[in-house]
Amino acid sequence: PSTDSFEGCIIDRRGYKKLVAWDCALLKDEVGKIVGTLYSGIDISERRDVELALKQSEHRFRVALKNTPVSVTQQDKDLNYLWFYNANSIFSADDIIGKTDLDLFPQEEAQTLVQIKQETLQTGKGIRQEVVLHVNDEECYYDFISEPLHDDNDVVIGVISAATDITPYKQAEAAVQQEISLSQRLLQAMPHYFVSFNSDGKIVNINQHMLDVLHYGSKEAIGQDFFSTFVPKDEIKTMREAIEMGLENNTKVITTNHILKKDGDQLLIDWYSWPIFKDKNTLKYFFVLGVDHSQKEIQTPSLS
Repeated sequence: PSTDSFEGCIIDRRGYKKLVAWDCALLKDEVGKIVGTLYSGIDISERRDVELALKQSEHRFRVALKNTPVSVTQQDKDLNYLWFYNANSIFSADDIIGKTDLDLFPQEEAQTLVQIKQETLQTGKGIRQEVVLHVNDEECYYDFISEPLHDDNDVVIGVISAATDITPYKQAEAAVQQEISLSQRLLQAMPHYFVSFNSDGKIVNINQHMLDVLHYGSKEAIGQDFFSTFVPKDEIKTMREAIEMGLENNTKVITTNHILKKDGDQLLIDWYSWPIFKDKNTLKYFFVLGVDHSQKEIQTPSLS
């Protein structure tokens, strides 16, 4: 061929290595005889460095997303998918490139995604929202982020979206709520007294059995001071000190005190108190379980 192209390195006068893209052409005379060779070169060192940096950046990006529940996509202003990445997704790039959300998801769910992205296109501002999508007939939850994509003139030309699958967390949250609900039902149904109150003594929760025996409604008890409402004045100090000792030692405390009914009658109760913490150093509430002393005596057979 009369021309050829190749890349090669040279050393400039300062001793720096440069990568040059060379074009080589044969020089011929009037009769077509080769009389020489003409080389022209362009320094592409900086361009190659940029290409390498972009390649490394994309590699790091892919490594960071590998084995994570995060999908990243790019769409144009018509919300056609141009680019997609997530090795763990049920979709492959071929499944979605050139398509829209309306092609991929049920109508209502697709419309939710479209509305989020259209708002991003119109306002030029990012949006973060939890969305629910049905994938393989399973309900999946996503932490969805939509950000505008700008050109060199700062004009919005599309959207970049990231969706993190938070389904396992939502399922765990639902399981915890179910356990809490079950615990509440058990506490409400048990034939003993249950009450919880914060560090100020304000009642947070109280079971129905305790309310029924003491002739109170829940609205009369919740938020009230436990000690001044239910403990005789001459026993408040003793009971408070015992419970606070449990807080200091982070342990269960057992104490026996009277409790006041709404009409002023008193019942002798064995109290079992535990401090419950939000974290290592912050008290959430005191969990207090009471057993009627007279019932305890009846339920415990005597040995003769």
